[in-house]
Amino acid sequence: MTPSAYPEAELESAARDLAQVLFGVEPVRMAPLRRGVMTLKFVVEMPLGARYVVRFYPRTRAHVVCYEPDLLRRCAREGLPVPEVVADSRALGGATHPFLVYRWIEGTTLADRLPALTRAARDKIAGQLVSALSSLASVRINGFGDLIDAANARFPNAAAFFRASFVEGLDSVRRHRLLPPDLARQIASIRADFGSIGPAACLVWGDVSLENTLIDSQDRLAGLLDLEGALAADPLFHLGYHYARYGDSEFFRSLALCWSPPLDPQAWQRIYLYAVIRALRLAKFAHLPLPSGLARLPLTELLPGLAGAVRNLLS
Repeated sequence: MTPSAYPEAELESAARDLAQVLFGVEPVRMAPLRRGVMTLKFVVEMPLGARYVVRFYPRTRAHVVCYEPDLLRRCAREGLPVPEVVADSRALGGATHPFLVYRWIEGTTLADRLPALTRAARDKIAGQLVSALSSLASVRINGFGDLIDAANARFPNAAAFFRASFVEGLDSVRRHRLLPPDLARQIASIRADFGSIGPAACLVWGDVSLENTLIDSQDRLAGLLDLEGALAADPLFHLGYHYARYGDSEFFRSLALCWSPPLDPQAWQRIYLYAVIRALRLAKFAHLPLPSGLARLPLTELLPGLAGAVRNLLS
């Protein structure tokens, strides 16, 4: 266990106590939810069958409770399929561990369902996901980049965010030898007019992953999970981050084909740049264990699309 992680038994006991405080009765069933690596979660089932997720933030991610619950509420008001927040640790005085409690959403992760989908079903889900991501644009954030709270971000503009991402990320890459030398040199050689990139910032779901996308029994989009990595940015960050994580996959192509407006060469350059930005943002932490205490994958394994994005930017 790292200093950022709590013992699972301690958290299970805390989750049980929380359920009794919030609902006035002991849960009938509890189980760890082995989904995601940034937080620790438990599924709590109550006597009448209602299920909830109790999600604990590790010490190094405790600040996320200052914005994620409120973001989920803002997204719910816009009609987005996000979990319904029940409570968080800010409203419960004396809470030992920062937490978020939300209603369970029935569904299967897209990661589990995707291999069995037909192309038509895959494209339909991609269209629904693009529509949901477009709706996030209505959730306006002041500033750019990392969130301070549910309405404000750390940087005054895109240029400041990009420059900090490159400077801080490349410094970590060099100090900790996180990438092959040739790839690191190629990333360092990328030059862009950061001040001219992207429209005004809106909310971007910082983890457009198959694991965090829920599908219902009719193969329809059922839920978007985990907004802790959300940021204020150009909506094309959604595609750039997804490309970094999965490369030129069939589902990425479906998302790109559904995107509106249609992607032109300039948009593609931004997508590839944002894929590199994702790697550089992660590089600051890549030499450390995950906040949950688990070991991290090397950047090139975690982000198989990185090398391709760099090649496309430099070609």
